[in-house]
Amino acid sequence: MESREVSPQNLSAILIFATIALLLGYLYVNALSISYRAAILVHGGAVFVLGLGLFIRDLRAFLLFVVVFCIPLQFGYHVIHEPLADMESQPFSAGIAVDSVDVILILLYMHWIATAAYNRQRARFTLGGTLGAMLCIWIVYLFFQSSLAATRFRYSFFEICVLLKGFLLFLYLVNRLSDKRDLKIVVYALFAGAVAHGMYIWLQYATKLNYTLHGELVTYMGPEGFRSRGFFGSPDAAATLISLVFPVGLAYYLVIRDKRARGTALMCMLLVLVAIAFTQVRAAGLGIFVSSLVLLAITYGRGWIPASRIIKTVGALLLILMLASPFIVERFQFGTWGEDRVPLMETAWNMIKNNWLLGVGANNYPLEVQRYVPVNARHAWLYTVHNEYFLRLAETGIIGASLYFGFSLLMMVKLWRLCRSPDPWIYLVAAGFFAALVGSIPHRMLSFYHYVNVFMQICVMMALTQVLENLEKRRLMQGGSENPRLGYFGVTKEAVESK
Repeated sequence: MESREVSPQNLSAILIFATIALLLGYLYVNALSISYRAAILVHGGAVFVLGLGLFIRDLRAFLLFVVVFCIPLQFGYHVIHEPLADMESQPFSAGIAVDSVDVILILLYMHWIATAAYNRQRARFTLGGTLGAMLCIWIVYLFFQSSLAATRFRYSFFEICVLLKGFLLFLYLVNRLSDKRDLKIVVYALFAGAVAHGMYIWLQYATKLNYTLHGELVTYMGPEGFRSRGFFGSPDAAATLISLVFPVGLAYYLVIRDKRARGTALMCMLLVLVAIAFTQVRAAGLGIFVSSLVLLAITYGRGWIPASRIIKTVGALLLILMLASPFIVERFQFGTWGEDRVPLMETAWNMIKNNWLLGVGANNYPLEVQRYVPVNARHAWLYTVHNEYFLRLAETGIIGASLYFGFSLLMMVKLWRLCRSPDPWIYLVAAGFFAALVGSIPHRMLSFYHYVNVFMQICVMMALTQVLENLEKRRLMQGGSENPRLGYFGVTKEAVESK
C-alpha cells in the first residue's frame, strides 16, 4: 500500500487553518461568556457572513432583505446615550445610536455608488415625489422649530438624527426599487421580521423571561401580570410593528391563489396574532380588528374574493378572537381600563394650549411635562401621553403636526387609488397598507406610538407607496388598463368569478 507524503504547501495550509480555527473558537467561547448581547452579536454576525457567501451574486437583493428585516431588532450601540432618569418614559431617542439598519444601509449606498461608477452611468435620483418632499420639509421644519422652541435642543437633535436616517432609507428605496421583484423582496422582509418578532415573543411567554436584544432582563411586572416585551423591551412597540404588517399578510392570503403560499401565510398570521395577545396591547388588537374589516370590505368591493370567502375569513377571525379571549379578559380584569391615561391627556392638553403654534420642541415633552401636570394629578402615574395626536401637537405645534399627519393622509389617498389596480401584487400591498393606516387611527389615540423602529417602518411603507405608484404608471404605459368592472363597491358576480 502506497503512502502519500504531505507537501510543505499543504502542511502550511493545514497549520494555518487549524490556528485560525482555534483562534476563532477561543474568541467564540469568550464572547459567549461576556454577555447575552455579545452572544447575539456573534451568532448574528455569523449568519450575516453566511448569507453574504450564499447570495454574493445577488448582493443587493440580500442586503435589501436584511436592512428591512432588521428594523424590528433595533440592535446597535449608542454613541451618545443620555436617557432621562427622573421619568419612567424615555425620549424618542435618548442619544445617537448606530444600529444594524444603519450599517446595512451604508453598505447599500456604497453598492449603489460602486455600481454606478463601474457602469459609468449617472445615478438616477428622485426625491420621492410629493411624499418625499413633504417628509423632507417636515424634518427641516422640526430643526428650525426646535431651535426656537426647545428648552434643550440637544434632545431635539437626537430625534432629528433618527428622522434623517429614516429619510435616507426612504430615499434609497424609492431610487433603487425598480421592479416587482424588488417589491416582493421588501414585502417578504417586512413579514419575515414580524414573524421573527412573534416567535421571540412566544419564547418570552414560554420562559417567562423578558430578555431583550440589549442584553437586559426586564423584571417589571404590572397588575395585569406577565407581558412579553419583544426584541427590545417594549410590548407596545412590538405590537405596533406587527399590526402594521399584518394586513398585508391577510391581503396576500386573500388574493394569492397558490394553496401552499396561502397556507404558509395563514400559519404566520396565526403566530403573530397570538404574539400580540401575549403582549396584551389592547390598542394594537383594536387596530388589527379595524384594519381586517376594512381590508375585507375593500377586497370584496374590488372583486377579488366572493362573499363565501368573506364569511369563512370572518369566521376564522372570530375563532381567533375566541381563542384569545382568556388573555383579553385577564388584561381587563387585572389591568387598568385606561382611566390612568386621563391625567396624561389633561397634562398634554395643558401643554398644547400654552404652546399651540410651535410646541415645546421635538423630543422635549418629557423635559417639560412637570410644568403642566394638573394639581389634582400631581401624585398620579407620570408618563408620556398615550396619544400620538396630542404628543405631536404638544411637541411640534399645529404646523408640525399638520405636516406630519398631512403626508400620512397623502399616503392613504395614494394607496386608496392604487387599490383599483388589477395587478394582484400592487393591489395586495396597497390595500394592506391602506387598511393598516386606517387601523392605526384608533391605535394612535389609545397607545404610545412614538418609537424609532415604528418610524423607520413607516418610512418603508411610504417608499413602497411611491414605488407602487411608479409600477402602476409603467403598467398603464405598457398597454395595461384598469378593469372597468372593478368599481369601488357592489361589483358584479361576473367580475368576482373572473378572478
